[in-house]
Amino acid sequence: MGSLQKCWRIRCRQFSSTKATFSHSFEARHAWEDNLKNAKAPAPTKSFEDLGLHPPIVSALQAFPQSIKAPTRTQQLLIPAVVDGRDIFLHDSTGSGKSFGLVLALLNRTRMKQNAITSIFIVPHRDLAYQFHHWVERLFAGSSIDSIAQVLTRDSPELYLPSLSKSPPHLLFATPQALMDAWGKQPDILRLDTLSAIVVDEADYLISTVDASRRARNSPRLNKKKKQHPGETREFLNVVYGNNAQSEDDEYVDPRNRSPQLILSSATLPEHLVDYVSDESGWIGRDDWVRISGTTSSRQRTSSVVSHSVLVVSEDLVRNITGARQSSENDFRPADEGTDDPVPESVLDPALAQKYAQTPSPFNPLALETIAMILAAEVPSIALLVVPSTAPVQRAILELREVGVHAHGLDWVKARDGRPSGPTLIVSTWANTRGLDVRELSHVFVFGIPDGGPSTYVHIAGRVGRLESSAKRRRGKVVLLVAPREEEAARELLQTIKEEPVLQEIIDG
Repeated sequence: MGSLQKCWRIRCRQFSSTKATFSHSFEARHAWEDNLKNAKAPAPTKSFEDLGLHPPIVSALQAFPQSIKAPTRTQQLLIPAVVDGRDIFLHDSTGSGKSFGLVLALLNRTRMKQNAITSIFIVPHRDLAYQFHHWVERLFAGSSIDSIAQVLTRDSPELYLPSLSKSPPHLLFATPQALMDAWGKQPDILRLDTLSAIVVDEADYLISTVDASRRARNSPRLNKKKKQHPGETREFLNVVYGNNAQSEDDEYVDPRNRSPQLILSSATLPEHLVDYVSDESGWIGRDDWVRISGTTSSRQRTSSVVSHSVLVVSEDLVRNITGARQSSENDFRPADEGTDDPVPESVLDPALAQKYAQTPSPFNPLALETIAMILAAEVPSIALLVVPSTAPVQRAILELREVGVHAHGLDWVKARDGRPSGPTLIVSTWANTRGLDVRELSHVFVFGIPDGGPSTYVHIAGRVGRLESSAKRRRGKVVLLVAPREEEAARELLQTIKEEPVLQEIIDG
């Protein structure tokens, strides 16, 4: 690591500037932010060509299966900022097109060296890496994808590392754990000194920070914990930007010349994270970054298309939360009738199956039956069940199949071929749902109050109500299933995000 830090130190000195440059950059930043603030209603809507995307990218978009004709408002603000090379804090509601816009902007980067990675896109879990990679595959169908984009996760490093070494991609989608593993085994494979940009998606999840009041109360303990367990994302960014932090006597260094552009993106980007990254981390220049936020709140964007229901489930009774209002309309058509597709057989390790048979289930059977009933009555294609991070996903799939549900894990999303012929339920944990985008998804079922409270719930709920086109969102429903002791916590959660619970029809079996 010493040689890399030395490299960065030399690079910083080579690009040192005067205080006049600082003044110019500072004024430019404010001018840029003024432009963003005033860009509330771009008219007419810009095309992708207007945003600076190269013709091959625009042509690929025109042939994209989902028929993307125009950029969303978020993309209109984001793509030029990425092209400009500034460090960015990107905060907009789930489903606003920000991740897809980032992929397009990074693909648009000029590749300075054919034998080096141009950009790294850090994601919280492998399924999101594969999802983004699938977007690139669809954009450039028939092309040699390995030279354009690859995936680096922990599941098969013996497959990924040789490919990275032989044919470095223009864009690498990676989990932070896999990046640090690769850095530890073959540091030269990542070619950090030639990187043009790094994106951290779901940044508030991958870079843990706390607000100032809590930090003041627990400063010594938190600082010690942060040093002992910084997290892989923070570790990797420290490796890349290790010598960006400067003393007050140092001359100003233009961050665009100093190190890779850094972009942090999330639907929930707390102020204390922005403060930490801009003022303390040393990863970016203090006065040369922009913040791009949606002009409307997450609730304004999604409340008209996403409803929230809370079902209180005891051992023998299911009821709506007290105070739930009547839904104004029936948002969903019944699922297609007459499908005779057999429920898939469970493929479980015999020892695991025996263990499940001998231990009590963590899942309320009445809650599972309720999900099965709603799935059959309302879901036209695909729904998602989100369980706690400690819950056994395979056991949930097994028990759902026992009550007649076509249940699968997240691997099914990647492996599926076409639209399912009947209602299908994907089962995942809270952590692994971040960023998940399944076009046919209409319902999200949530087991219990999520760890992380409202912030986590917003990300989970954001799997529905996503953009269908540049101006239209798909309808969706979120059903939170809680035990009687969690009813008040569920009420407070919805109040925090300014949503009213809607009555969910309870179907008797």
